[in-house]
Amino acid sequence: MVAVAFALLMLLVGILALRFPDYAIRIIGSVVILIVVFVGWYVTNRRMEEARRQAVGISFALDSEACDSDRPLQLTITNPDEEDIAKSWIKLSGYRPGFSDPVYEDRLETDLIVPGGGSVSECLGLDGYWLEKNIDPLTASLDWQGKLTRIHWRE
Repeated sequence: MVAVAFALLMLLVGILALRFPDYAIRIIGSVVILIVVFVGWYVTNRRMEEARRQAVGISFALDSEACDSDRPLQLTITNPDEEDIAKSWIKLSGYRPGFSDPVYEDRLETDLIVPGGGSVSECLGLDGYWLEKNIDPLTASLDWQGKLTRIHWRE
């Protein structure tokens, strides 16, 4: 989409340069400045969004007191930002202590609303993909780790 818009813009600049050769340098210079400003804005915006996403804290723990036995894993999301989180996408992995390969993996999508400056917990079932079949998650004392892959902020 951006490539098509850029090609159309270059075609327009070419036509204008042929029609008004005296202004060709000004037109091309203006287009270059606009491109540089757009790319700078885009890169800065992506970095700011990445920093916001990385500031959000997630943690997992097996909690038999707060969660039912069919949903034993407690997810806690902490939002330090002022805006509410409307939706989150998380990659969850379970590791045996001292090992680097996961024995459990899952991709979660939760519409749990996390208020700005707040923290919310939810109990999850272990319905993902077990890479080793003979592990009991309730007794194996796995190291649960999650990575927040995407966030949708409430507007």
